Amino acid sequence: MSLFQNILKMVTSTHKSVPVSARPSDREELAEVVIAAETHDSRSTPWYVRLRVWLFCLGFLLIAEAGARVAFDGTTCLHNERFDNFPNPAALDAFVSQIKRDPAYRVVVLGDSVVVGPSLLEKDETIPAYLEAALQKQMPGKPVHVWNLGIAGARSTDLYCLLLKILEAKPDFVVLETNLMMFTMDIRLRPVANHWLAYSLSPMPDVIKPLVPERNYKQLIEDGTTWFAESNSRLFGLRQAINGTLFGVQPRVPFETPNPAIMLATRAGQKVGKLKMEPWSVRGYRPASFRNTYGHPVEPDNLNGKFYPLMIDELKKHGIPTYVYMTPQNPVILDASIPRSFYMEIRQKAMMFVQSDYAPAHDYFELLTNSMFYDNDHLLAIGNKTLADKIAKDIAPIISGASSKQSRISGKSSQIAAFKPHSVKLSGRANAINRSDSRL
Repeated sequence: MSLFQNILKMVTSTHKSVPVSARPSDREELAEVVIAAETHDSRSTPWYVRLRVWLFCLGFLLIAEAGARVAFDGTTCLHNERFDNFPNPAALDAFVSQIKRDPAYRVVVLGDSVVVGPSLLEKDETIPAYLEAALQKQMPGKPVHVWNLGIAGARSTDLYCLLLKILEAKPDFVVLETNLMMFTMDIRLRPVANHWLAYSLSPMPDVIKPLVPERNYKQLIEDGTTWFAESNSRLFGLRQAINGTLFGVQPRVPFETPNPAIMLATRAGQKVGKLKMEPWSVRGYRPASFRNTYGHPVEPDNLNGKFYPLMIDELKKHGIPTYVYMTPQNPVILDASIPRSFYMEIRQKAMMFVQSDYAPAHDYFELLTNSMFYDNDHLLAIGNKTLADKIAKDIAPIISGASSKQSRISGKSSQIAAFKPHSVKLSGRANAINRSDSRL
């Protein structure tokens, strides 16, 4: 038999031996039936098992959110913190609500970065922290809490907006810091440094409206969405307060945005002594480089100066005792920058804006030596403590309810008869401060 015949025979016999049910098409149908039956009979994996990783993350966030709400909405945990840690409207609302429920005697300090204190300082080495400790010694039987509401780079316009929000908490006492640099810098290009402070006011005062840009509908939607998210989630709205507690604060310059990695690196550098506060002279500052900072005269229509009387009037209207002081400047840097006679003249004129019959005002220009300065106006810890101790000594009689004569502290600045600060009218936009005013 040939090979071809053998192969044909084998194929034929194999085909005949295969049952009908085992043919390829039948086998495929049978397989489908078996698989479908097995799938139908077997138990599928529960959805919560498949999503357990996401459910765990969601549960963790819900627990963290609940803990944050308990901490921020039921305590005064922000009392020892600095407001200026990349703040936002939600953080301001949290500070206001905590000040409102603080059972102690509440002193609020408003000011610029000198009040905030450089980021390399510990939070208990700022002026408000030392002020609280000094007041407790002055009045041992009276619990006093001092709240640090300073904000870096603030103009008096920013402080005015901030004050209007703080008045919702009805503090017991307000210390208002002013800085000569506010009066000598040109702020016409940006009259309000922190626009969000103005936008958070409802309604926005007429005197502020011309000083901030109007928002278009896209900005309104973005700001409204951000505000809604930050106001309804403590983890999101108060994230910088949480980051500051967990990781520490970070320098604002040169870092413009918060970053926990930078916070941890800053904290590590402080621990090993690589990042520390040093006097200006050690850091290589050139005194003459500040000549432009103080070289501008202070005129009666100074834009920054116009808002201090407004703040004092608001505090008087609410019956809140107030103390105003002008922070010292580095004497060596000043003498290298401008003549001392010109410095005294512009300082005296600046003090005219903050003097009133309601709030005592004091100028501490001779209080500190140059070795207590970090730069031209920011202070080392020893400078903050020296200044805070003096402020505490001056305001303790006012807080203790001393007579008006004893509590009124006269400032050192003399009045200049020919210098009369111009007032600001609040009757409407037409009478508000003109953005184009060139005489600052």
